[in-house]
Amino acid sequence: MSFVERPSLFSETFSFERIISSRIFEFVIGHEKTSFKIHSSAVALQSGVLNHLINGVMIEAQVGRVVWEDVNVETFTRFIHFAYLGDYPAPASAPLPRSTSSAVPPVPAAPPFTFLSSKTPEPPLETPQKVSKIDSWQDFLSSMNKAKQESAFKPPSRDFRDLNYSAHVPAMEFFKSCKPRSNYSFEDCTPVFIAHAQLYVFAEKYGISALKQITLHKLHKTLAIYTINPADISAIIELIRFTFYEDNTLDQENHVDDLRELVLAYVISEIRIIGKCEQFLLLIEDGGPFVKRIWLSLLATKSHKIETSPIA
Repeated sequence: MSFVERPSLFSETFSFERIISSRIFEFVIGHEKTSFKIHSSAVALQSGVLNHLINGVMIEAQVGRVVWEDVNVETFTRFIHFAYLGDYPAPASAPLPRSTSSAVPPVPAAPPFTFLSSKTPEPPLETPQKVSKIDSWQDFLSSMNKAKQESAFKPPSRDFRDLNYSAHVPAMEFFKSCKPRSNYSFEDCTPVFIAHAQLYVFAEKYGISALKQITLHKLHKTLAIYTINPADISAIIELIRFTFYEDNTLDQENHVDDLRELVLAYVISEIRIIGKCEQFLLLIEDGGPFVKRIWLSLLATKSHKIETSPIA
């Protein structure tokens, strides 16, 4: 499985000007019917299916409004992050219950990212002292420029390299929040795993290939650095249940679903730990498509070892 780069927003297809000048389309999301008003091209450019929804002949395209009750707000918000910025942040993990977590106090969660956040907020602008009357926006700008000119003199720098133009760049903070990170043994990573899996299912449903690939990429990176707590593998169990639930994913006749393949590969790679846990043994007792798939995979691995082992 390889990670496929999303086309650049600066390419002709993903013209940012084209996106922000497109008409507004309303998405009504979830059972709570939360309304999101989005630039239509930001969505239409993601796949042929969504382009048909936005620009086709159906009633939704004509009225500029669609209702998606089967999509939750969190998943849709991550999709819109991706549509505008090419990436999305995962949710924070949760603390495990006291019975299974270690005695180490939990690390406080980082505050959610916002484009307006800043560690060093700028001081408010001072009101010009000599403004007697402001009738318009242009008058206000003129008064501000005059005030700046009266107080902006600075001695020239001795060396050009001494100049400092430091700035807080919100986009950098956003993309930092998108990177997978390692976990502590007292953290419940179920929200993180399920967020990636839900977004994969959404992308699969609406044919968004680039988003499918980035969800698989992020989930793979997250699992690769995940520290298993043998006392509680509920996060892994929930990921397995979600992935192999047939309303979410299905295997084709000659193709295993990509999310199923990824989760299965992870479980097999950690089977010496996971396979001894009571929660996993109870899952096996339930049967279902996961048990069938893992048995066939283990059988194939065993057969391969027998065939390639040297003859005594």
